[in-house]
Amino acid sequence: MAESTMTKMKDDLVGSPAADRLKNELQSYVQARALQAVSGLGERIGQGAGKLARAARPAGWSAGSPRADRPSARVSRPAGPP
Repeated sequence: MAESTMTKMKDDLVGSPAADRLKNELQSYVQARALQAVSGLGERIGQGAGKLARAARPAGWSAGSPRADRPSARVSRPAGPP
């Protein structure tokens, strides 16, 4: 008898507009939470990458200064006395 009661309740819920609305609201909520989690993860990855980049820079180097390993940063001076 308990099984038939559960089956009837299941059949009533499957066709219920309230159950459909609840299912849609739950799906929207889960999507919003997943988006929030992925966005937060992206921000943390970006922050970590920034920290790694800053740690890898030589002392005294800033983002706007030319680096010695770039060809455009090499300065050629004429030979001879200064």
